[in-house]
This record gives sequence, C-alpha cells and structure tokens, in this order.
Amino acid sequence: MDILDLLDELERRILNGRQTVLMKKTEAIVDKHEMLDLLEAIRKVIDEKYQMFRLDEDSDSPQANEPSTAVATRKAAEEKFAKDPEAFDIIKEAKREAQLIKNEIDEYADQVLLNLKLTVTKFKRKLVKLDNVLDMSRDRLEKSVFFPTEEDQDI
Repeated sequence: MDILDLLDELERRILNGRQTVLMKKTEAIVDKHEMLDLLEAIRKVIDEKYQMFRLDEDSDSPQANEPSTAVATRKAAEEKFAKDPEAFDIIKEAKREAQLIKNEIDEYADQVLLNLKLTVTKFKRKLVKLDNVLDMSRDRLEKSVFFPTEEDQDI
C-alpha cells in the first residue's frame, strides 16, 4: 500500500469514528488497536520506500552483511552515485527529508493518540457524573417507595 493511501485510511477512520451524545463534534471514538496497527503499517511503508536511499555510515551494520536484494540494489546505487557528488548530495538531502517526514508522521500520530486519550478521559468523566446522577436518582426512588410520605399513607 502507498503511504498516502495509508494516511488517507487513517484520516478516514478518524473522521468516521463513533460519536456519542455527550461528545463534541470534533471528538470521536476510534479503536486504539486499529490506529496503532495503521501507524505501524505507515512506518513499515516509510522504511521500505526509503531503505534504498539510506547510506550506511558503519559498514559493520547488520544491513551491510544482509544478502537481500534491497541491500544489493542500494549498494549498486551507492557505487554509481559515489562517482557523482551532486547525486550523492541529492541522496543525502532525500535521506534528510525522509527522516523529517517520518518524524512529522510520528508527531502527528502521537498528537492523534493524545487527542484520543483526552477524548476518552473526558468521556469517562462524563460517564462517572452520569453514573452518579443515576445512583442518586435510584436512591431517591428507593426512599420514596420504601418510606412513603404522610400524604401517601392517607391514600
């Protein structure tokens, strides 16, 4: 899946989140696990898309010894572009931008999750208040049923 498709899916799920009567129109209930799975998929796509642009500063890294096609492709690209300093600068800039994008996505995801947590916390508070009102109402009903007033006894 493309990164933009995953971000669209994240946005769709947030916008289609459930709402309750006690919530603001800007608040929604979404499944935490679905959001985390979607964010993990976004991270995975970013890693896959930009892996070939990453340059190993340490040749002893596990990726350098890995016999995968992606590593071989990246090594070939590095050798090709090592001869051209302008291409090397372009790759370096692309790496930097990719890292910035990844950081922005992480910050956005963190903000979304924080907003969801705040929404859930507010919702919990409202539910506790509602529960207290229900308990008080039931207590009043029980008192009026079990301890009738003088007017009720005359009937």
